[in-house]
Amino acid sequence: MKFNIFQKYPNKITPHKSSSGVQRLGSLLLLCFALLYSTCGVFRSSAHTASVPQSNAHSTGGPLELTNFSNLYSANGILVRRHDFAVLARKDANDRVYPASLTKILTLLTALNTNPRLSDTVTLIPDDFAGLREKGAAVAGFAEGERVSIEDLLYGVMLPSGADAANALARAVAGSTENFVVMMNQTAAEVGMTHSHFVTVTGLHDPDHYTTVADLALLLNKALDNPIFRDVFTAKSYRTSSTWQHLGGLRLTSRFFEKMKSGEIEGYSILGGKTGYTDEAGLCLATLTERDGDEYILITTGAPGSNQTEQYNILDAYTAYSSLQEPMS
Repeated sequence: MKFNIFQKYPNKITPHKSSSGVQRLGSLLLLCFALLYSTCGVFRSSAHTASVPQSNAHSTGGPLELTNFSNLYSANGILVRRHDFAVLARKDANDRVYPASLTKILTLLTALNTNPRLSDTVTLIPDDFAGLREKGAAVAGFAEGERVSIEDLLYGVMLPSGADAANALARAVAGSTENFVVMMNQTAAEVGMTHSHFVTVTGLHDPDHYTTVADLALLLNKALDNPIFRDVFTAKSYRTSSTWQHLGGLRLTSRFFEKMKSGEIEGYSILGGKTGYTDEAGLCLATLTERDGDEYILITTGAPGSNQTEQYNILDAYTAYSSLQEPMS
């Protein structure tokens, strides 16, 4: 509360002509003290909020409270508002992490940046499946020798997190997964992911395959500007074209929406997401939500557990969004 000298001393707005020099000096010192008190209050307020960037006014007219990320299960996290990329909360956002299958966000964006014809087809070969079962990788369910469209592969990469689809897509675009990884790192550099390096198209563990949650937020924000990526990322299910191996096509379902049981988080509509897991990366998550016309991106990595345990990455999404509310009036 500001100290108002004129309220405390209403009869001393101007010094009386008969006041002594000591009285005038005392009044002047008191006035200086009041001004200094007020100024220090402003400095204290600024210093208190400088550590985390504050959000701008919400579209409804009121400011949003910042989420406290100290209570997340995940080791790392970042929450941003898309339209101005305001960071609303962070937890060790610049630490090096393993992204697991969140890698496939970059895989899709890199492929789409080449403007592929979605109707073009590619035949899956043994190399697309090599080692996936031994490493416990998720697959879309395509068969060796099956001829599928680029569009089918896009959904096969994102919804069931298919490593088979990721390998086939990379090979179709660049001729080999090795060539495609070079393109992925070029895409990452163009996005501004300055603390990232990618080695695989699937996100299967490699010690030289790393990023940060801050970089992943930049990536997803950029990728969502691509309308095809957005359609794939926000889809709950998709049926592939009919082939000899799958006459009715494959029904692909989003692993994210299967685990995110509720379609709402305290007033936020859940638009899309991607899960990830390896032993080294822990449970990871990337989500897109909307509230009152504003979209939000949440990235978390390093949550405890596995695909067979409680999904602590999903619990963190509820915690993060639920605590980001408009303050009581």
